[in-house]
Amino acid sequence: MKSRNGNKGKFYLNEWGILGTGLYTGVVILDTSQFEELADYGGILYELKKIGIRDGEAYQIDNCGDLLMCRDAYKRCKHIIKKFGVKVVCD
Repeated sequence: MKSRNGNKGKFYLNEWGILGTGLYTGVVILDTSQFEELADYGGILYELKKIGIRDGEAYQIDNCGDLLMCRDAYKRCKHIIKKFGVKVVCD
């Protein structure tokens, strides 16, 4: 790992952009809590799968049901996310 400010820096990055805190810098958090039915949630996951964005590779679902998505994947599917009315929590 490399330090941003020599050896005395607080933030450490490896080749994947992972900070010393464990937070991946290329992640977008999407709030899916407004989905009242699982059909809506399944629908968005199906649409993502159709364009090649797969669970475990480009996104993960956390314990609260939010989607944690790689920034590159988010850029590819932004139109789908907007169509379903999903809000971006952290970009």
